[in-house]
Amino acid sequence: MHTGPLRAIVIDQTGKYAYTGGYDKRVYKWDLNSGSSYLLTEHEHLVGGLTLSKDGGYLLTSSSDYSMKLIDTKTESVIKTFLGHTDDIEYAIFAEDDQYIISTSLQHDGRVLVWNVENGNIIREFNEHKSSVKSVWTFNNKVFSCDNNGNVLVWNLITGEVLDNLGPYTCDIDTINGDINRGILLIGLDNGDIDVYDALKHTKMKTLKGHKIGVKTIEISPSGNYVLTAAYDHQIFIWDRNFKRLSSLPQYKYQWEVGFAFSKDEKNVYGCTFGYKFCEWEWEKNQLIDNNITCATPSINDIAVSENGNVATASDDGVFRLNGEKIMSVNHVLNNAVGMTNDGSIIAWGDHKGYLHLVDAELKTMIKSIDFSSGPLNSIVYDREHHSFFIGSYSGNVFEINLYDFSIVDQFRAHNGAIKGMVVEREFIATGSSGGEVHIFNRKNISECIRLVGSSFVINDLSYNEKKNLLATVSRDRIVRIYDASNGSLKGLHNMHNYSVKTVCFNASGVLFAGDYWGYISVWDLNDDKKNIFKVANNGISYMEKLGEEVLAGSYDGGVYSVNKSGENSEFIRLFDQSENYHVLK
Repeated sequence: MHTGPLRAIVIDQTGKYAYTGGYDKRVYKWDLNSGSSYLLTEHEHLVGGLTLSKDGGYLLTSSSDYSMKLIDTKTESVIKTFLGHTDDIEYAIFAEDDQYIISTSLQHDGRVLVWNVENGNIIREFNEHKSSVKSVWTFNNKVFSCDNNGNVLVWNLITGEVLDNLGPYTCDIDTINGDINRGILLIGLDNGDIDVYDALKHTKMKTLKGHKIGVKTIEISPSGNYVLTAAYDHQIFIWDRNFKRLSSLPQYKYQWEVGFAFSKDEKNVYGCTFGYKFCEWEWEKNQLIDNNITCATPSINDIAVSENGNVATASDDGVFRLNGEKIMSVNHVLNNAVGMTNDGSIIAWGDHKGYLHLVDAELKTMIKSIDFSSGPLNSIVYDREHHSFFIGSYSGNVFEINLYDFSIVDQFRAHNGAIKGMVVEREFIATGSSGGEVHIFNRKNISECIRLVGSSFVINDLSYNEKKNLLATVSRDRIVRIYDASNGSLKGLHNMHNYSVKTVCFNASGVLFAGDYWGYISVWDLNDDKKNIFKVANNGISYMEKLGEEVLAGSYDGGVYSVNKSGENSEFIRLFDQSENYHVLK
């Protein structure tokens, strides 16, 4: 079974087997009758996509290691590896005749590649997108591809000629899909809407309403009679072929909105989870089928450190832990963020559904849960001066929670995209977003804002050095930057990382640490301009916090590591072992 969240699921043509890929880098085959599974193959990083050829003869896996593998479903052997992208492969499909594969990649690459299945050659390199290409669909030699800038480009599969742009929309577009038999395209928008287009005429037919935020998946049933949509509002809807909503599936505590599949008879729906295996619904009865998933894996997404060195972790299993020990669990929904008061007395966890959970650390009791209804909560920062938590959300809003009466005392719109990192200081609040923006707001007058010039890629994290008044940023473009926080001018940068940089942190002396998606940490001593980089974890570094001269680094591999500027590191906390090897039956 998986040791990380499931990212993709497909059902084979017989309806007897499922294939899943996940954050543990593995691809499994499951017997849907017995529930047994075995490992088919592994990548060097997370498996983000799976797709079956139209004839069922091939399974294609795509990964954040920039590669795709072609598996013969009869022999269950890897017969070809496709190499050509220079960033995470976000999505891949077979063209209608199974002769070609179309793949998309994230922003550092940003291309759509068309591959010849038989010889593995790239026959078309489409470069018209200027940001991450999140999804693709093909119809009658036309390719529809969408990106983070709100474009849905229509182009010729063979020549690459651009035929149309159904955008640009004013929001991100994460998913598109369509019904080939009816020639209908569906576009999932970040505001929660689904636009329905005639794929021949490129004209909009209607807009489906229902989701509140961020549509992440659109799945068409095998016959085309049903459409599934899932979004970051934690809702999963089933629509009929006339787009009348038939069902809202009961929520499952481990459900993740990134991947679903219909059974062959279309009576059941299978979904990706933050657990060890997929979940299942009998959708006509609105019934969740219990798959005995009792615990998800505690991959670490965020950490918070008190002044005395206590460490709180936010993890995929939704369990609240302090120093590796369970305090409590509320709804078992994945936690994206955690914050803690300096004295460690109050801890706040932010979850995937948009709830903030405030916990008394000493009594190990819940103080209050607050529903922000804003999508996942991604960043929580404690403000000592006002004894409050600032919360950065997927919706781009910043909220302030007063810890004297636990009320929302302020909120403001910081970005149109998701907030990924935040710094709160006496004079300013700095935020970084999924749109590549960094804003420095004047706390006395939020309308006064400095907009930094730098990365146009996703900003993953920020850190501040008070002594030198420096703001550091890291992003998907793999560059570590430092700015003068007073005026936003760029003071320096380095590009030592080969992968997306996820987190950044100044230690007590102002040495800058940055951790990336593959477990590497760079150290930049600004006093003598010395730089070093070294491997620390078996998976990505998710977040870092300073503890004196050292930093503590949380990882998706389930560990928290203590690291100093010389590169010496040791395991501080271990929640689970993601590197555990499972027996490969074939």
